[in-house]
Amino acid sequence: MNPRLEAAGNRVALVATLALPLLLIHARGVAEGVLAALAGGFLLRCALRRDFAPFRAPWFLAALGFWAWLVLCTLLNGAAWAQMQAALGWVRIPLTILAFSAWVLADAEARRWLLRAVGLAVAWIVLEVWLQLLAGRGILGHRRWPAGELPGPFTRPRAGPFLVISLWPPVLDAAGRLLRGSLPARLAAWALVALTLATLVFIGQRLPLVFGLFGFGIAALLMRGLLGPALLAAAIGAGALAASAVVAPDAFNRLAVQFPRQVANFPESHYGQILARGLEMARQNPAFGLGANGFRLNCADPAYHAGWAAGSDGGGAGMCVIHAHNPYLEALTSAGWPGLLLFSGFALLLLAAVFQGLRRGGAPLRIGLFIATLIPLWPFSSGSTLGALPNGGMWVLLAGWGLALARAEKATPGSA
Repeated sequence: MNPRLEAAGNRVALVATLALPLLLIHARGVAEGVLAALAGGFLLRCALRRDFAPFRAPWFLAALGFWAWLVLCTLLNGAAWAQMQAALGWVRIPLTILAFSAWVLADAEARRWLLRAVGLAVAWIVLEVWLQLLAGRGILGHRRWPAGELPGPFTRPRAGPFLVISLWPPVLDAAGRLLRGSLPARLAAWALVALTLATLVFIGQRLPLVFGLFGFGIAALLMRGLLGPALLAAAIGAGALAASAVVAPDAFNRLAVQFPRQVANFPESHYGQILARGLEMARQNPAFGLGANGFRLNCADPAYHAGWAAGSDGGGAGMCVIHAHNPYLEALTSAGWPGLLLFSGFALLLLAAVFQGLRRGGAPLRIGLFIATLIPLWPFSSGSTLGALPNGGMWVLLAGWGLALARAEKATPGSA
């Protein structure tokens, strides 16, 4: 391969990657094209170099296994071409993760620039959220949604789910550096953690707040010196929640009134109905599922209108949504129990690869990338499908970054 041509391709790929965090917020169509181009560019690069060693990674082989089974299940279900496209296209997820980890972010300088780019995107979301809270509208003119959520720079309530994936690398890296400094620096670290959690409270979206607490709990266990700031942040978060009863009553109602009620009556909640519908689909189609997008396409079929309660119709057709809201339930309804096992293997091997060599007291950036990779793969998560933008695109980027950093740390301990 021509060295000058390869170097030019590397620069273009890096610039495109650095633009991704903001593109995912403001230009999802362009971001989708960038991700596809990076995956295709990586395949072309490997072919020209005749180097396919990265494809032997255990997590990638598990992903290929799930993909092949998903395609087979979709074929056996006699799917239309649109459904087959969805099955064939799933491979872009592990392929793009591999492109980031083995190519674009293999260089330490590229990873340092990405940290700045992700930090800028996180700061932009936080700024817009606080302007909407305090001034009623942000720089872009977006206001609080009728149900109480603050959308940040997004046109819909997406700030919470996007932020709770992307915040960990810049916030934990900055907190780790500050905690090693003077007393004012350590106080700044405490304030940074508290500000982050308070932002998640005031955004007014339930699961992002739960996963924010979950993530800071993991970080406090793995990072030296973070337990105190994390506990203070939790206390400030509780205070922010109480204050929201006055400054953001709709958000308070969603977080403090509706959410506990939903948890206590989970089978009757919308999420419970989605789970019951998905399990009924799996009961009737245990081996091959319903093919790619099986939940979306078959949810309204009366054959699957069963719920947990005796005689319940599981919410009927009125509860249907465009996806199963959980990656494992999505895999189960699309590819049956074998598909669920294959997808679970992919998820566990990917998390193990990102976590490789990480111990208590490890680099805060590595801890942040592990948490960012874990949250969408947590079994009790609820959100958009892994490949859906903007959240899926950010997850793919951070998972690839986490793999690249784990490999660099293994090759040169302390390089993170």
